Amino acid sequence: MSFMKLKTVAPLLLAAVLSPAFGAVPETREDAAKAFSRGDYKTALQVLRKLADKGDMEAAGMIGFIYSQGSESVRDCGQAIAWVRKAADKDEPHAQHNFGVMYESGICVRQDYTQAIHWYELAAAKGHIGAISNLGTMLMSGQGVKQDPVKAVALFRKAADAGDAIAQSNLGMAYTSGTGVPSDQYGDFLGAFDMLATAKPRGKLLATRQ
Repeated sequence: MSFMKLKTVAPLLLAAVLSPAFGAVPETREDAAKAFSRGDYKTALQVLRKLADKGDMEAAGMIGFIYSQGSESVRDCGQAIAWVRKAADKDEPHAQHNFGVMYESGICVRQDYTQAIHWYELAAAKGHIGAISNLGTMLMSGQGVKQDPVKAVALFRKAADAGDAIAQSNLGMAYTSGTGVPSDQYGDFLGAFDMLATAKPRGKLLATRQ
């Protein structure tokens, strides 16, 4: 049974907002996200740097995201690591989650599952749903940590209850295979069907080895 997880650094998860009025100076994280989405990395970085200079650590983490995931013209692993670490060290959960993904996938850093677990745990402790889901997958597969299917399923359920589609799929597969679930729930196809039917794919999913 292969469990799924999001294997890319989390995008700029911001609510859709109206474009700034004609002639208005972009100055918010939402403005930066809009600029990023249309490929205007220069404006996005300018806005975010101003915010980061004022102590906005979410903006700092977003700068790291752009440097790690933007086009080749702006991609800079040194800057990506510096900015994500700056935000992560200040306990910004999105940056901590992204640092976990970077270490797990080897994005701009040497792949290190132990470090990935460390950053996922910090973000998960603050309620970051993606980190909770990813931590569950690593516990299920035993990557960087002792394999613990029961704890993995508990994390899947927590993230699934919060609406995370990947965790919902993984929880459904756990019910189907009986992995990490009570023996009387093994083969609970009704429960599995509910979870799998509820799940709505978000982003790119890749299978990981159990």
